[in-house]
Amino acid sequence: MMGRMSKPWSPSPDILALARVQAGVLSREQCHLAGVSDGVISRLLVQGWWQRVAPGVYCLAHHGWKTDAWAGILMGGSEAVLGAETAAHLHGLGSAPAVITVFVGDAQPRPVPGWEFIRATRRGIGELPRTRVADTILDLAGRVSDDELVAVISDAVSRRQVTLGHLRTALGERTRQPKRRVLADIIGDVSHGVRSALERRYLIDVERAHGLPVGVRQVRSAAGEVDVGYDPYGVLTELDGVAHHRGRQLAIDRHRDNVHRLQGYTTLRFGWAEVTGDPCAVADEVAAALRACGWTGMPTPCERCRRRRAS
Repeated sequence: MMGRMSKPWSPSPDILALARVQAGVLSREQCHLAGVSDGVISRLLVQGWWQRVAPGVYCLAHHGWKTDAWAGILMGGSEAVLGAETAAHLHGLGSAPAVITVFVGDAQPRPVPGWEFIRATRRGIGELPRTRVADTILDLAGRVSDDELVAVISDAVSRRQVTLGHLRTALGERTRQPKRRVLADIIGDVSHGVRSALERRYLIDVERAHGLPVGVRQVRSAAGEVDVGYDPYGVLTELDGVAHHRGRQLAIDRHRDNVHRLQGYTTLRFGWAEVTGDPCAVADEVAAALRACGWTGMPTPCERCRRRRAS
């Protein structure tokens, strides 16, 4: 870094206030409006007071990820709105992405490493403009796995950040939408109580694929909530996700299982490995428990069952 200016530049209170709002970044246009000439900008850059983020965008002080997000907005132009994983993070629905995604309308900003500019129009909300939750979810559909999509939708719904009705409306308004059928199916599954990717895998690959009775999701009892309940038969299924409960929650789960056992219920417990690795075996266990408790049906073989038997 070169030596400091002999006479430090004295910024106006207005430009400092704007920089604070924008996490330390300013555009050339904003500087001009505040009376900062190109000559002063060049001097500040050369002498190390400011850093150039991209042509026409400058950083006075870096305040982490939000500085990069604001820089993306300033680079994107007047219609810029943060979207996809970036908007999801701002809504509390995901971790901060390494690349900032910006919808820029009809603008054509130069490519800059660390930022992704998409020529499409989105409506922004918030002081740091980002897409609405419903639009964020739809934009994520073509970029993440089905399991990740289930997690985001169920999380947003459980937080009351969006309703399934809003998602259906937003989906209907999109003329071009990746994974439209998958989205519609996930919305339907979540409306029936599915709350996680594991629960949806169980619904699709265990129950539906093998012709089992479809249980009731999120059953409430005096001992606590159960993931899946087959009420006529007194069979309960608990699904333990990748990050299974630990500590106090694990003790609560055991207590609930014990109470249900004393009440005459049969509790089956499966994890991610079993449901995703061998759903046919899980279906056989569930079917055996249901038949032992009065179910007169029989599980039907799925395509995976037939391949396994043929090998």
